[in-house]
Amino acid sequence: MSVTLRRHPRSVTASLNRQIDILARRQLGLVSTRQLNELGFAKKARARAVASGRLIRFRRGVYQLPGRQPTWETAVMAAVLAAGPRAVASHLTAARLWNLEPDRSPKSAGAIHITAPGLLRIRGVVAHVREIPPAHRSRAGSVPVTSVARTLVDLAEHFDAERLGRCTDEALRRRIVALNDLRQVYEATRGPGRRRLAAVKEVLAARVPGFDPGANDWERRMDDLWDSLGLPQSVRQYEIRCGSRSYRVDRAIVDLRLAVEWVGTEYHGQVGRFRRDRKRISDLALAGWDVIEVATDWSEKRVQRTVMAKVQERRRLLRAS
Repeated sequence: MSVTLRRHPRSVTASLNRQIDILARRQLGLVSTRQLNELGFAKKARARAVASGRLIRFRRGVYQLPGRQPTWETAVMAAVLAAGPRAVASHLTAARLWNLEPDRSPKSAGAIHITAPGLLRIRGVVAHVREIPPAHRSRAGSVPVTSVARTLVDLAEHFDAERLGRCTDEALRRRIVALNDLRQVYEATRGPGRRRLAAVKEVLAARVPGFDPGANDWERRMDDLWDSLGLPQSVRQYEIRCGSRSYRVDRAIVDLRLAVEWVGTEYHGQVGRFRRDRKRISDLALAGWDVIEVATDWSEKRVQRTVMAKVQERRRLLRAS
Protein backbone atom coordinates (compact mmCIF):
# COMPACT_ATOMS: atom_id res chain seq x y z
CA MET A 1 0.00 0.00 0.00
CA SER A 2 1.48 3.33 -1.05
CA VAL A 3 1.19 6.51 1.00
CA THR A 4 1.22 9.98 -0.56
CA LEU A 5 2.84 12.58 1.66
CA ARG A 6 1.41 16.08 1.36
CA ARG A 7 3.36 19.16 2.32
CA HIS A 8 1.67 21.35 4.89
CA PRO A 9 0.29 24.52 3.27
CA ARG A 10 2.34 26.68 5.65
CA SER A 11 5.58 25.00 4.60
CA VAL A 12 4.63 25.52 0.94
CA THR A 13 3.99 29.23 1.60
CA ALA A 14 7.27 29.62 3.50
CA SER A 15 9.21 27.95 0.68
CA LEU A 16 7.49 30.18 -1.90
CA ASN A 17 8.25 33.31 0.11
CA ARG A 18 11.92 32.32 0.27
CA GLN A 19 12.00 31.91 -3.51
CA ILE A 20 10.42 35.33 -3.97
CA ASP A 21 12.93 36.90 -1.56
CA ILE A 22 15.88 35.34 -3.40
CA LEU A 23 14.58 36.49 -6.78
CA ALA A 24 13.78 40.02 -5.57
CA ARG A 25 17.23 40.45 -4.01
CA ARG A 26 18.75 39.97 -7.46
CA GLN A 27 16.39 42.62 -8.88
CA LEU A 28 16.77 45.57 -6.48
CA GLY A 29 13.92 44.26 -4.32
CA LEU A 30 11.48 43.92 -7.23
CA VAL A 31 9.51 41.06 -8.74
CA SER A 32 7.10 41.04 -11.69
CA THR A 33 3.60 39.58 -11.94
CA ARG A 34 4.88 37.21 -14.62
CA GLN A 35 7.62 35.92 -12.31
CA LEU A 36 5.16 35.47 -9.45
CA ASN A 37 2.87 33.48 -11.74
CA GLU A 38 5.79 31.28 -12.80
CA LEU A 39 6.54 30.57 -9.12
CA GLY A 40 2.90 29.58 -8.54
CA PHE A 41 1.99 32.72 -6.61
CA ALA A 42 -1.58 33.08 -7.87
CA LYS A 43 -3.68 36.25 -8.15
CA LYS A 44 -5.49 35.70 -4.84
CA ALA A 45 -2.19 35.07 -3.05
CA ARG A 46 -0.82 38.32 -4.51
CA ALA A 47 -3.87 40.23 -3.30
CA ARG A 48 -3.40 38.83 0.22
CA ALA A 49 0.31 39.69 0.13
CA VAL A 50 -0.46 43.28 -0.88
CA ALA A 51 -3.16 43.60 1.80
CA SER A 52 -0.74 42.35 4.48
CA GLY A 53 2.14 44.56 3.30
CA ARG A 54 4.22 41.58 2.19
CA LEU A 55 4.29 43.04 -1.34
CA ILE A 56 3.98 46.69 -2.38
CA ARG A 57 2.72 47.71 -5.82
CA PHE A 58 5.57 49.61 -7.47
CA ARG A 59 4.08 50.02 -10.92
CA ARG A 60 1.68 48.06 -13.10
CA GLY A 61 2.90 44.47 -13.25
CA VAL A 62 5.73 44.99 -10.73
CA TYR A 63 5.88 44.64 -6.94
CA GLN A 64 8.49 45.67 -4.40
CA LEU A 65 9.43 44.01 -1.14
CA PRO A 66 8.98 46.26 1.92
CA GLY A 67 11.93 48.01 3.54
CA ARG A 68 13.60 49.12 0.29
CA GLN A 69 14.34 52.77 -0.48
CA PRO A 70 13.45 53.42 -4.16
CA THR A 71 16.19 54.90 -6.35
CA TRP A 72 16.44 55.90 -10.00
CA GLU A 73 17.97 52.49 -10.72
CA THR A 74 14.96 50.85 -9.03
CA ALA A 75 12.61 52.73 -11.37
CA VAL A 76 14.63 51.57 -14.38
CA MET A 77 14.63 47.96 -13.14
CA ALA A 78 10.85 48.11 -12.65
CA ALA A 79 10.35 49.36 -16.20
CA VAL A 80 12.52 46.56 -17.60
CA LEU A 81 10.57 43.94 -15.60
CA ALA A 82 7.27 45.41 -16.76
CA ALA A 83 8.43 45.19 -20.39
CA GLY A 84 9.10 41.44 -20.27
CA PRO A 85 11.98 38.96 -20.03
CA ARG A 86 13.71 40.05 -23.27
CA ALA A 87 13.63 43.76 -22.48
CA VAL A 88 16.69 45.87 -21.60
CA ALA A 89 17.32 49.46 -20.61
CA SER A 90 18.74 51.26 -23.63
CA HIS A 91 19.61 54.55 -25.36
CA LEU A 92 19.72 57.57 -22.98
CA THR A 93 18.87 55.43 -19.95
CA ALA A 94 21.68 52.98 -20.74
CA ALA A 95 24.08 55.91 -21.17
CA ARG A 96 23.26 57.05 -17.65
CA LEU A 97 23.50 53.54 -16.21
CA TRP A 98 26.98 53.21 -17.74
CA ASN A 99 27.75 56.80 -16.64
CA LEU A 100 28.95 57.75 -20.11
CA GLU A 101 28.26 61.43 -19.42
CA PRO A 102 29.53 62.01 -15.85
CA ASP A 103 28.42 65.66 -15.88
CA ARG A 104 24.75 64.71 -16.35
CA SER A 105 22.84 63.55 -13.29
CA PRO A 106 20.42 60.60 -13.57
CA LYS A 107 18.08 62.51 -11.27
CA SER A 108 17.03 64.59 -14.26
CA ALA A 109 17.00 61.68 -16.68
CA GLY A 110 13.37 62.05 -17.75
CA ALA A 111 11.61 59.15 -19.45
CA ILE A 112 13.12 55.67 -19.23
CA HIS A 113 14.21 54.12 -22.54
CA ILE A 114 13.53 50.40 -22.98
CA THR A 115 14.20 48.15 -25.96
CA ALA A 116 12.14 44.97 -26.38
CA PRO A 117 11.00 42.80 -29.30
CA GLY A 118 7.30 43.65 -28.92
CA LEU A 119 5.31 46.88 -28.87
CA LEU A 120 5.29 48.44 -25.40
CA ARG A 121 2.86 50.89 -23.86
CA ILE A 122 4.19 51.57 -20.39
CA ARG A 123 3.74 54.81 -18.47
CA GLY A 124 6.91 56.89 -18.36
CA VAL A 125 8.72 54.64 -20.85
CA VAL A 126 10.03 55.42 -24.35
CA ALA A 127 9.78 52.10 -26.17
CA HIS A 128 12.13 50.92 -28.94
CA VAL A 129 10.86 47.82 -30.73
CA ARG A 130 13.84 45.63 -31.61
CA GLU A 131 15.31 42.29 -30.66
CA ILE A 132 18.60 42.77 -28.80
CA PRO A 133 20.91 39.79 -29.47
CA PRO A 134 22.68 38.17 -26.48
CA ALA A 135 26.06 39.60 -27.54
CA HIS A 136 24.64 43.14 -27.25
CA ARG A 137 23.16 42.60 -23.78
CA SER A 138 24.81 43.17 -20.40
CA ARG A 139 24.06 44.25 -16.84
CA ALA A 140 24.85 47.50 -15.08
CA GLY A 141 24.75 46.30 -11.49
CA SER A 142 21.48 44.38 -11.40
CA VAL A 143 19.77 46.10 -14.32
CA PRO A 144 19.59 44.37 -17.73
CA VAL A 145 20.97 46.89 -20.21
CA THR A 146 22.46 47.13 -23.68
CA SER A 147 26.22 46.55 -23.74
CA VAL A 148 28.41 49.65 -23.73
CA ALA A 149 29.19 49.22 -27.44
CA ARG A 150 25.50 48.79 -28.34
CA THR A 151 24.59 51.76 -26.13
CA LEU A 152 27.06 53.98 -28.00
CA VAL A 153 25.63 52.87 -31.36
CA ASP A 154 22.07 53.51 -30.16
CA LEU A 155 23.04 56.98 -28.94
CA ALA A 156 23.66 57.97 -32.57
CA GLU A 157 19.87 58.40 -32.74
CA HIS A 158 20.14 61.22 -30.16
CA PHE A 159 23.68 62.66 -30.22
CA ASP A 160 25.81 64.37 -32.83
CA ALA A 161 29.33 63.06 -33.52
CA GLU A 162 30.98 65.45 -31.06
CA ARG A 163 28.82 64.43 -28.10
CA LEU A 164 28.96 60.76 -29.05
CA GLY A 165 32.74 61.05 -29.30
CA ARG A 166 32.93 62.36 -25.73
CA CYS A 167 30.87 59.39 -24.51
CA THR A 168 33.08 57.00 -26.47
CA ASP A 169 36.24 58.50 -25.01
CA GLU A 170 34.80 58.21 -21.50
CA ALA A 171 34.13 54.50 -22.08
CA LEU A 172 37.60 53.97 -23.55
CA ARG A 173 39.26 55.74 -20.63
CA ARG A 174 37.44 53.50 -18.16
CA ARG A 175 38.16 50.41 -20.29
CA ILE A 176 34.53 49.36 -20.42
CA VAL A 177 34.55 49.19 -24.23
CA ALA A 178 37.08 48.46 -26.96
CA LEU A 179 37.07 50.14 -30.37
CA ASN A 180 36.90 46.74 -32.03
CA ASP A 181 33.70 45.93 -30.09
CA LEU A 182 32.18 49.22 -31.21
CA ARG A 183 33.07 48.51 -34.84
CA GLN A 184 31.52 45.04 -34.66
CA VAL A 185 28.25 46.36 -33.25
CA TYR A 186 28.21 49.15 -35.85
CA GLU A 187 28.63 46.63 -38.68
CA ALA A 188 25.96 44.34 -37.20
CA THR A 189 23.34 47.08 -36.84
CA ARG A 190 23.79 49.31 -39.86
CA GLY A 191 21.65 48.81 -42.93
CA PRO A 192 19.54 50.66 -45.51
CA GLY A 193 16.80 52.67 -43.85
CA ARG A 194 17.30 51.02 -40.45
CA ARG A 195 19.29 53.52 -38.42
CA ARG A 196 20.99 56.89 -38.58
CA LEU A 197 24.55 55.87 -37.82
CA ALA A 198 26.54 58.66 -39.44
CA ALA A 199 27.73 59.85 -36.00
CA VAL A 200 29.11 56.39 -35.16
CA LYS A 201 30.91 56.21 -38.50
CA GLU A 202 32.48 59.62 -37.86
CA VAL A 203 33.53 58.66 -34.32
CA LEU A 204 35.17 55.44 -35.53
CA ALA A 205 36.94 57.22 -38.39
CA ALA A 206 38.61 59.55 -35.87
CA ARG A 207 39.66 56.70 -33.58
CA VAL A 208 42.05 54.33 -35.27
CA PRO A 209 43.74 51.43 -33.41
CA GLY A 210 46.10 52.81 -30.78
CA PHE A 211 43.94 55.89 -30.21
CA ASP A 212 44.48 57.49 -26.76
CA PRO A 213 41.32 59.09 -25.31
CA GLY A 214 43.38 61.00 -22.75
CA ALA A 215 42.00 62.32 -19.49
CA ASN A 216 38.70 64.13 -19.26
CA ASP A 217 38.69 67.92 -18.81
CA TRP A 218 38.34 67.83 -15.03
CA GLU A 219 41.06 65.21 -14.58
CA ARG A 220 43.39 67.32 -16.71
CA ARG A 221 42.68 70.31 -14.44
CA MET A 222 43.40 68.14 -11.40
CA ASP A 223 46.66 66.91 -12.93
CA ASP A 224 47.74 70.52 -13.59
CA LEU A 225 46.70 71.41 -10.05
CA TRP A 226 48.82 68.61 -8.59
CA ASP A 227 51.96 70.04 -10.13
CA SER A 228 51.16 73.67 -9.29
CA LEU A 229 50.55 72.84 -5.60
CA GLY A 230 53.94 71.21 -5.27
CA LEU A 231 52.53 67.87 -4.10
CA PRO A 232 54.82 64.80 -3.81
CA GLN A 233 55.97 62.97 -6.91
CA SER A 234 53.33 60.54 -8.12
CA VAL A 235 52.41 58.29 -11.03
CA ARG A 236 49.29 58.94 -13.13
CA GLN A 237 46.89 56.08 -13.91
CA TYR A 238 48.81 53.61 -11.77
CA GLU A 239 47.68 49.96 -11.85
CA ILE A 240 47.43 48.15 -8.50
CA ARG A 241 47.00 44.39 -8.20
CA CYS A 242 44.54 43.31 -5.48
CA GLY A 243 44.37 39.53 -5.34
CA SER A 244 42.76 38.35 -8.58
CA ARG A 245 41.71 41.90 -9.59
CA SER A 246 43.52 44.99 -10.78
CA TYR A 247 42.49 48.62 -10.22
CA ARG A 248 43.81 51.71 -11.97
CA VAL A 249 43.97 54.79 -9.72
CA ASP A 250 44.19 58.39 -10.94
CA ARG A 251 47.34 59.19 -8.94
CA ALA A 252 49.63 57.02 -6.83
CA ILE A 253 52.41 58.03 -4.45
CA VAL A 254 53.92 54.59 -4.83
CA ASP A 255 56.50 54.56 -2.02
CA LEU A 256 53.80 55.51 0.51
CA ARG A 257 51.15 53.22 -1.03
CA LEU A 258 48.83 56.23 -1.18
CA ALA A 259 46.27 56.55 -3.98
CA VAL A 260 44.34 59.67 -5.00
CA GLU A 261 41.07 59.39 -6.92
CA TRP A 262 39.27 62.27 -8.66
CA VAL A 263 35.62 61.71 -7.73
CA GLY A 264 32.86 63.77 -9.34
CA THR A 265 30.07 64.94 -7.01
CA GLU A 266 27.58 64.03 -9.77
CA TYR A 267 28.00 60.36 -8.84
CA HIS A 268 26.26 60.84 -5.50
CA GLY A 269 22.96 58.99 -5.28
CA GLN A 270 23.93 56.23 -7.70
CA VAL A 271 23.69 53.22 -5.43
CA GLY A 272 25.37 50.76 -7.77
CA ARG A 273 28.38 53.00 -8.34
CA PHE A 274 28.63 53.80 -4.63
CA ARG A 275 28.78 50.10 -3.75
CA ARG A 276 31.36 49.35 -6.43
CA ASP A 277 33.53 52.24 -5.20
CA ARG A 278 33.29 51.01 -1.59
CA LYS A 279 34.42 47.53 -2.68
CA ARG A 280 37.26 49.04 -4.70
CA ILE A 281 38.49 51.03 -1.69
CA SER A 282 38.15 47.97 0.56
CA ASP A 283 40.18 45.82 -1.86
CA LEU A 284 42.88 48.49 -2.07
CA ALA A 285 43.01 48.73 1.73
CA LEU A 286 43.47 44.96 2.00
CA ALA A 287 46.38 45.32 -0.40
CA GLY A 288 47.94 47.92 1.92
CA TRP A 289 46.88 51.08 0.09
CA ASP A 290 45.19 54.16 1.50
CA VAL A 291 42.83 56.11 -0.79
CA ILE A 292 42.01 59.83 -0.84
CA GLU A 293 38.88 60.75 -2.79
CA VAL A 294 39.05 64.33 -4.09
CA ALA A 295 35.71 65.84 -5.17
CA THR A 296 35.10 68.38 -7.93
CA ASP A 297 33.88 71.05 -5.50
CA TRP A 298 37.05 71.05 -3.35
CA SER A 299 39.15 74.21 -3.23
CA GLU A 300 42.85 74.10 -4.13
CA LYS A 301 43.79 74.67 -0.48
CA ARG A 302 41.61 71.78 0.66
CA VAL A 303 43.20 69.45 -1.91
CA GLN A 304 46.68 70.50 -0.80
CA ARG A 305 45.94 70.23 2.95
CA THR A 306 44.23 66.85 2.63
CA VAL A 307 46.92 65.23 0.50
CA MET A 308 49.80 66.59 2.60
CA ALA A 309 48.12 65.53 5.87
CA LYS A 310 47.70 62.01 4.54
CA VAL A 311 51.28 61.95 3.23
CA GLN A 312 52.61 62.88 6.68
CA GLU A 313 50.37 60.26 8.31
CA ARG A 314 51.58 57.51 5.95
CA ARG A 315 55.22 58.48 6.53
CA ARG A 316 54.72 58.23 10.32
CA LEU A 317 53.09 54.82 9.94
CA LEU A 318 55.89 53.54 7.74
CA ARG A 319 58.56 54.78 10.15
CA ALA A 320 56.77 53.11 13.05
CA SER A 321 56.39 49.76 11.26
